[in-house]
This record gives sequence, C-alpha cells and structure tokens, in this order.
Amino acid sequence: MTDLTTFLAGTTLPELLESRGLEDPVAFITRFESAFLTMLGFPQMEVITANFHKWPEDKLNADSATLDDATLSAVATTINVTAGQGVRFRAGDIVQFDGSRELISVTSVATDALTVVRAIRSTTGETQVQNDLLQVMNNPNTEAGTAKVARPTELEQNSNFTEMFDETASVSRKMRKTMNIGNVGDQLDHQVLRAQQDLIRRIAKTVINGRRQDTNPEGTASVASTMDGIVQFILTGADSVVVDALGGALTEDLLNQAMEDSWSSGGSPTLIAIGPRQRRAISKLMEGRVRFSVDETTLGVVVERFVSPVGGVVDVMEADKHMPKDIVLILDRSRLSLKKLGADGDPFEIEDLSKTGHVDNKLVSIELTLEAKNTDDGGHALIQNLSAA
Repeated sequence: MTDLTTFLAGTTLPELLESRGLEDPVAFITRFESAFLTMLGFPQMEVITANFHKWPEDKLNADSATLDDATLSAVATTINVTAGQGVRFRAGDIVQFDGSRELISVTSVATDALTVVRAIRSTTGETQVQNDLLQVMNNPNTEAGTAKVARPTELEQNSNFTEMFDETASVSRKMRKTMNIGNVGDQLDHQVLRAQQDLIRRIAKTVINGRRQDTNPEGTASVASTMDGIVQFILTGADSVVVDALGGALTEDLLNQAMEDSWSSGGSPTLIAIGPRQRRAISKLMEGRVRFSVDETTLGVVVERFVSPVGGVVDVMEADKHMPKDIVLILDRSRLSLKKLGADGDPFEIEDLSKTGHVDNKLVSIELTLEAKNTDDGGHALIQNLSAA
C-alpha cells in the first residue's frame, strides 16, 4: 500500500466534492472515473457473506443451431446440427434456414440428428452448406392437442472470487491542523476521498480486465484472493461470442456480426461498452445518421443509440478510459452486477490505524466481485484485436 501523505490543493476532484458538499461523494467520483462501474450500479451493491461467490443461471434457450453437414441436399431428410445443439429442437417444430424460403418439419430428434420432412406447405427444397443457421419458427398445436414436452433448459452454476482493494490515507499533525487550504477542510478526510478515488480506478480496471490466479484464486494466508473481470469471463466461455477483428478498424459489419451471434445464441444485448479510441470509431460510423436524443438523468452513462438490423436498438455507453483500446464489449446489462463482501452501509470501510509518530492514518478498503451471467453461451459478445491507431 502507498501512503498518501502529500497534499495537492487545487481543482482536482476531492476538492470539488468537499466545496460542493455533495451527499454521496463516492457515487460522484465513480461517475467521473468510470462509466462502466456506473453502469453496474456502483457504489450500490448486494452484500455477500463468502469470498467464493456462486450463482445459478439458466442456459440461454437458443432457438437456432448451425448445420454440421458439409452440404445438405434439397431432398435430404436428416439434418445434423453442431454437437450439443440438438436439444434446441423437438418433434413438431417448423424450422427454416436463414435466407431460405423452404419450410421444414421436424419429426424426431436423436442427439444432434434431426429427422425431417422437407419442402412442406408448398415450399421448394433448397441446398444448404455447413454453418448455415437453422431456426425454429413454431411448434403449432391443435385446439384439443396435449401439452408439449418442455423444451430442455439446463441450469448451470458459475462462480467468481472476491478481490480486496485497500489504501492507506495518512496526514501529519501539522497538515491536519491547516484549515481551508485550497478550500479543503479536514486534511485526513480529504486524503480518504483521494484514496477512494484511487481505489475506484483500480476496481474499474479489475472488473473489466481482471483474471483470477491459476492456483489458489480463493487466496491463502500469503496469497491474495483474485477475481475474473468481464473480458476474461467471455474469453474463457465454452460457447461465448468472440469476434476477431484481425487488426482492422471497427466497422458496422463487425458490430452487427457480434450482435447477431449473441442474438442467435439466445442473448439480448442492450449496451455497447467502449474506451475512448473505439468511441471515436463509433462516432465516425454514426456521422450523418439520425440520432436519438438521450435523457441522461434516466440512462446515466448512455450517450447514443446504435440501430442494428439484427439486434434492434442498442445503447452506446460513454467512453470508459479503463477499457482496453482494442476491444468493444456488447453486453446485456441485466446479467451483470457487483457483489460486496461484508455488511450493508457505505461501500468503503474506513478504519482508524495507530499513529506513526505525529501522523494520523486511516485504512480505506473494500472487497467485491463481479457476477456475470451467461458469458459462456452468448449472453454477451466481445470484439477484439481492433486497430488502436
């Protein structure tokens, strides 16, 4: 930990907070420091009681799959889909390949092999190729029909560890007795605010880019507990949506591809989260287009809206300076939250430490984690390796 024993008066954030007498300085600092943390609701957090946080989540009930056959003829009656995706279909489903007018009826499902009737309802059979998208339209029933067998929904459990963030605020007796320098009152309270600002920066970087240790991520007496951030969650997901830009610039096609991949997996992306570099790239993409007005008091960190032909209207977040410059995150805000280890009350715990000579010390700390649902099956998307030039 670094002692904050120096004092710099002027127009920096803590001085502004103290001069304005704001009721919630931590929320103000967060809004100033990190749009991503603000989007997650920081400093408001649900309290947890263990440093190993587990949560249940339903696998997204995707209603589509990709063709596994190299080529599917216009009359073939067995459709093989990608391994593990057969559970998305039931007998009686009416399905259709994306871009095709042919309607197909599923008569039975055996693991990932669908037995089908082709070209129903006076449509014409069409040839398909590997990775074409097969989508469920409906599973119609008659007035007197029996209830259908439920489409399987798999309940999974995911987890993350908490991580500690702490800093020491220190002020000498002479400095603490100096009043109203730079419009600052109590010097130790001022240094506590500066420590909180520093910790908020570290929290933002970790919640975005953090990665738990390979061994003992839960922590030991000599090893700190560590957490995964949102980027790591997506990168390590078994069926996550990751689009590689291969060093190219951000384009509308890349955005649409990531949103379409998430949507076709059952996701509902609602927010584009970006850093300053890619924020400028999106602004260029939107030049000359109709822009929606945004009520900042309602949406907070949202400054624009991107209309995608595949994912509808998606909010564009204010740039977060802690976001890597070569990525874009496409997120479902409803599936992300922060959890605090400890008790209700102020987000940061502030404790008096013993004096060091004539120096007063306070410990400022918080331990928290990120809960990120459905990162491994398309609930969120990541575009990486974008040009940062």
